[in-house]
Amino acid sequence: MNRVESELVRPSIEGNICVLRAAYKVPSVKRIVFTSSASAVIPWFTGPNFDSKSTFDSDSVASPEPGPYKDPYEAYNATKKTTLHATLAFVESYRPSFSVINIMPVFVIGKNELVTSTKAFYTGTNLIAMAPLLGIVNPDPFMGISVHNDDVARVHVAALDPRIPGGSNFMCSSDGIEGCKWNDAIEVVKQNFPDAVANGIFPLGGNQPTWSLKVDSSKTEEVFGFKFANYEQQVKSVAGHYVELAVKEATMAAGGAGAVISA
Repeated sequence: MNRVESELVRPSIEGNICVLRAAYKVPSVKRIVFTSSASAVIPWFTGPNFDSKSTFDSDSVASPEPGPYKDPYEAYNATKKTTLHATLAFVESYRPSFSVINIMPVFVIGKNELVTSTKAFYTGTNLIAMAPLLGIVNPDPFMGISVHNDDVARVHVAALDPRIPGGSNFMCSSDGIEGCKWNDAIEVVKQNFPDAVANGIFPLGGNQPTWSLKVDSSKTEEVFGFKFANYEQQVKSVAGHYVELAVKEATMAAGGAGAVISA
């Protein structure tokens, strides 16, 4: 077992199983909601045999990729599959009195309240949407599948409702099976944050290529009774947060003498 497997794969599997074993001993536990990932049901996309024309949903099945893994991202994808399989195997073997739900988000975009500086936007999935706005040119395409973080939180909380069927997986992805185009973020900020574009908060000029992948979240929208916020709303959320912090930092740099950059 290499370092990636020991630090990423095994802890994820063991974490879920420990939770399930502990809950198994407590009759009052009625439901467990796990944060999984769309990666749990989408095959690893390297190699010539990947079928990009297929449509994947929460009930798709993907076999875990065996290690060793070339990089943390490949290991992450394998981790989500092995953890899901281990979770389902536990439920099948032990038949617990509680039900299990797995929530499967795609790339999560939107205001992250834990981010308190513009520098922090250069990590995490928000950077995929922010790259075109910040002048970052990324030659590598990302799958055009996104979801607002508020919607992901909403599904997690609502999944505890006993009216939501247990023993289910729920995909979280917006904009139908066609998904999003990452560079569309440029037009969103031009229309909604023109001053931030004019004064250089958003220098634009970046490029984030999109790779088309079809993901179907219609079951989730039907069961939970709402429609996922689209990519435009996601960009407005994260871009608005960036503007807010940029203005705050500029004000502080000026000694607090009022905002020197207007949003």
